[in-house]
Amino acid sequence: MKIVLLATFLCVNFFAKTFSQEQGPYFEGDIILTPDQQDAILEQKSKNSFASVRTGLWLDNGKVQKIIEYGIDSKLARSPMAVRVIREAVEEYEKFTCLRFKEVSGRPKTKYHMYFFIGRGCFSNVGRLEGGNRISLSANGCWTKGIAIHEMGHSLGFFHEQSRVDRDNYVDIKWENMFDGAKRNFDKYSTEKLYDFETKYDYESIMHYPENAFAKPGKITIVAKDPKYQKVIGQRGGLSRIDKIQLNRMYCNDNYTTPKPWTVAPKDCKDKDKETCRRLRNVCKADAVKKICPVTCRVC
Repeated sequence: MKIVLLATFLCVNFFAKTFSQEQGPYFEGDIILTPDQQDAILEQKSKNSFASVRTGLWLDNGKVQKIIEYGIDSKLARSPMAVRVIREAVEEYEKFTCLRFKEVSGRPKTKYHMYFFIGRGCFSNVGRLEGGNRISLSANGCWTKGIAIHEMGHSLGFFHEQSRVDRDNYVDIKWENMFDGAKRNFDKYSTEKLYDFETKYDYESIMHYPENAFAKPGKITIVAKDPKYQKVIGQRGGLSRIDKIQLNRMYCNDNYTTPKPWTVAPKDCKDKDKETCRRLRNVCKADAVKKICPVTCRVC
């Protein structure tokens, strides 16, 4: 999946210290494909068209799904840290797009939903699936806001940035530095379902592999042709500027490409109760809620 949301991010490289989400046994390390998706990739990868992703969007009759319900498995919910990073990831998507989520107890009953659980590593389905999308966040290095955003990005329909057909114009892949069996994770591909929404290659995307993805000890596998981005690729700080543009072109008719800044609110502008406002954030149209939660509802 490729989705990018932030303009200038600090590169926070978790991969050298903790479990790397790109090192798993799934497609590209952390993506679970349906049989149809596997066939599409195998039959049409490396064709000269698009390379970001658009597959299984959360749309109903061409309009964004009104509310995406999500649940947290009881074992995962025992960790305040895990719950916090999931909620922070949800807030990131709500802050910069028209997407809206609702946390429910246990597994949601809706046809399309997200369900966070503890699996073996960090991984997700790609695109909306009937019966719900399962997102694994194991305790071994997956409990960060950035990784939660990344895995949710897959569920929202994105593959990895460096899978774009034009990636060789921007990065060099060091095949000799990969461990055995890893080369397939660096395939370029595109199908009629993959689309870049007319955005340029994004070194800063939260969906980009880090420089040492699938690398032998002490080696790197991706070299940015623009050196200033070498330590930026693989950032997991948050959505990049282009990530945000892509999401809004996918789901929001481009209406949220220049969201209000959330970092500068007047000192007297405060939510009266942060937890209450978190629960009420989907009903901000109500004047009473705006009065109680001016920051959450972007009144100030």
